[in-house]
Amino acid sequence: MTQVLTIGEHHAGGETRFSVSIEGALATSHLLVGRRCADAIRLMPLIFNLCPAAQGAAAAMAMDLSPAADTHTAIASETLREHALVMLRDWPLALQETPRTSDLAGLAMLSGARIRDLEHALFASRAVEVLDNFDIWLQTGESAPARYLARAAQWEKSAGRIDAEPDPTFISRIVHHPAMRAIIKREGITLFARMAARLIEAALLIEEIASGSPGARYGRSDDGRGWAEAARGRLLHHVRLRNGLIEDYRIATPTDSMVGSGAFLQRLLQSAATGSPAERGDRIRIALTCADPCLPVIWRARTKCDA
Repeated sequence: MTQVLTIGEHHAGGETRFSVSIEGALATSHLLVGRRCADAIRLMPLIFNLCPAAQGAAAAMAMDLSPAADTHTAIASETLREHALVMLRDWPLALQETPRTSDLAGLAMLSGARIRDLEHALFASRAVEVLDNFDIWLQTGESAPARYLARAAQWEKSAGRIDAEPDPTFISRIVHHPAMRAIIKREGITLFARMAARLIEAALLIEEIASGSPGARYGRSDDGRGWAEAARGRLLHHVRLRNGLIEDYRIATPTDSMVGSGAFLQRLLQSAATGSPAERGDRIRIALTCADPCLPVIWRARTKCDA
């Protein structure tokens, strides 16, 4: 059965409340139990079409195997691709605009030339300019993402501002970057800050890939779990073996950590539900892109009289 993320939007007494749950079961364990590790590794890209390099690396680390030599670069490239899809497809849709199909062309195969095209689509300048002086770039930026960020910069600072910990998203990877530190010091981790974080990490990834020196994207924890820094956050795999065969297999995804009563996604959506009805809709949709759960989303809205 396919998993889906169900978001309930409840209106009563002039207030909006959200509920978030995952429905359905992921059949990973069923597919892997009883197999040898090498067979399980071969299955990973077939089971996971989102972030397959990260999933494969975390799996290999959990099984104490060595991923391919270029895996750090592969994870960086697929993370950049996912960030680009959010900024060039999901942001305009969230803000009720039409994405430019030309900006989305070629994202499946990010070669050197296509990365430069993507750099221009995201920044209308070089990535290093974004990293060196983010505020100046935002003031003068002519790209579509710069325009969407400028809109979010005008929102109330309370919109989307929730506790930084625990935060299962990718933002924890770059909170110490100078550009992010300046934003967080100024306004906290707001919706604008989360949008800016995605753009800043994309700039970092472009620089890393272009230099041929991507940062470490996977490893093995002291308790034997394999981890990988996937597009949405840290991914964890844990495997138990018996006589060379997989006896149990468990995966903890960033989406898993987002869901539940009082969990991250519910709090993020709740904090974004401010302003006029039109503004509230924009902010709620952008909040969902900030979490970017890797599941199909079913949105259910109802008022008290529907109960």
